[in-house]
Amino acid sequence: SRNVRTMVEEVAAHKALHRALTDETIAAVVERTGGVPLFVEELTRAVLESGDAKLTRSEIPVTLHDSLMARLDRLGTAKEVAQVGAVIGGEFSYELLHAVHPIAEEDLQRALRKLVDTELLYIRGIPPEAMYTFKHALIQDAAYEALLKTRRRELHRIVANNLTRHFPELAEAQPEILARHYTEAGLSEQAISYWEQAGARAAKRAANAEAVSHLRRGLALLEALPARAAHAEQELNILLALGPALMTTMSSAAPDVQQIYARARQLAQDTGKVAQLFVTIWGLWLAAFSSGDREAFPKFVEELFAIARGQSDPSFLLQSYHAAWPTAFFFGNLTAMHEYAEAGLALYNRDEHRHHALVYGGHDPAVCGYTLDAFTLQILGYPNRALKQLDQGLKLARELKHAPTLIHSLWFGAEFYYLRRDTRMTMSIIETWLAIASGYASTVGAANMMILRGWSQIISEDFQTGLPLLRDGVSRLRGTGSKFQIAYRFGRAVEALRKAGETEEALALLSECFEANMTLGERWYEAELHRLKGELLLIHNDSKADEAAHCLRAAIEVSRAQSAKSWELRATTSLARLLDSQGGREDARTILGEIYG
Repeated sequence: SRNVRTMVEEVAAHKALHRALTDETIAAVVERTGGVPLFVEELTRAVLESGDAKLTRSEIPVTLHDSLMARLDRLGTAKEVAQVGAVIGGEFSYELLHAVHPIAEEDLQRALRKLVDTELLYIRGIPPEAMYTFKHALIQDAAYEALLKTRRRELHRIVANNLTRHFPELAEAQPEILARHYTEAGLSEQAISYWEQAGARAAKRAANAEAVSHLRRGLALLEALPARAAHAEQELNILLALGPALMTTMSSAAPDVQQIYARARQLAQDTGKVAQLFVTIWGLWLAAFSSGDREAFPKFVEELFAIARGQSDPSFLLQSYHAAWPTAFFFGNLTAMHEYAEAGLALYNRDEHRHHALVYGGHDPAVCGYTLDAFTLQILGYPNRALKQLDQGLKLARELKHAPTLIHSLWFGAEFYYLRRDTRMTMSIIETWLAIASGYASTVGAANMMILRGWSQIISEDFQTGLPLLRDGVSRLRGTGSKFQIAYRFGRAVEALRKAGETEEALALLSECFEANMTLGERWYEAELHRLKGELLLIHNDSKADEAAHCLRAAIEVSRAQSAKSWELRATTSLARLLDSQGGREDARTILGEIYG
């Protein structure tokens, strides 16, 4: 209380017109404020401005809001100027204020001086070039709340119209400001257009959380319109802008994403918009793919190719391949995946297609093609070609200067070096990813990187750091509900748990991987699951050698069917070790010779 008393006395000494407060009044202020500095300062000023240094406890406002209102009420005509400023915003120019509140300049400047002298506003510059800022948001809120709702609405309309007519550069640079004023003015149709513009601008600079907020506000207003059907095309455009922004901030498998694209598809069909219909089907493909709906997403790919070929549109064909290559990869058709990537990359033109990231999945198609092709070539057994593709993808991602695309490429880069068992490069890329991913990465991406960080630490034998990271990442990934590559991501955790000696936990998680793989039908990682099981069985119980050998032979069989020489080499090496330990050195040498050849 002594510190609060000191603060009261200092404010009084500075602003009391050389008049001291009585001890009783100071004690009442201390009691009323509860020690909150902002409340202390404002309540002291309110008491001083009342002109009575001997107010009793019952005469001092009870709340900060009451205090601020008391100060505003004593401003006379300056109160209305403060209220108009509060409608404009936390900061406003003299020029705009005068346009909205066209009183005599002498009266306006006198009112503003009073607001500055009482420290309700700060000033920068000299009128008519001056800028004014409310000292804190609570003052602005109090001034705003003191207005009648009808007057507020009228002022918002006047502000919006003045901005549109006289400040077009501000309207273009910050459409969200006009959107807010038109919303508060009750002019929904104008507000919707500006929320749509604001969302598009935010998406272009990869501020996807901001874009989602703006677009959702516009969509909510549109859905409430009595004549909603008359705005079907505008609703479709908002939905198609909202989809990719949501994918990058949440997950492609999120129910909201599926609902948005389902509604967009219906609108596109109703309005006969072929281009928009193609985009909605692509969005539905990605939502189905990410959620593991193996019955749905191959059909969407067929629809995409049908439209692209029917329209003879190279851009549509590029995005059809963009959907086809991960679909082929999912089912373990690795050579087909490589062929689709090559075909898609041959169609790509940077200048023509760089905007695709704002429409299709939130990332550049060529960067996706290069990086997934690198990953695939590594599995197929072409590590040098794979590295060249990865470098090409990372280079393009950096040149495009689109944060979600760069994050996408770094994600694949970390996965690529995981395949090569290069923990140093894996961790290096993860650190780069973490430095730029805040505000852009989805919850799924963050959980995935946490698992990969845990794996890197454990493989480097830092179990104390790695195990908590790994377990937390697994838990977070489960919490997202994403089924995308779930067996693979948990499979990396199985490998790390095995390294850390957590065999029982590894076996339990591996069972989850097999169950997910069977349910989803994701085949590309199947060989590795068999290999991991074989190696875990050998650790778990020496009597399981025959079962382990069976698992390793299954891994070899699956990898051969997929032409996955990298997987085949791993499984064959494990089997050769097992055969050697059982006295079958020649058999071990024979099978190793075949795969090395």
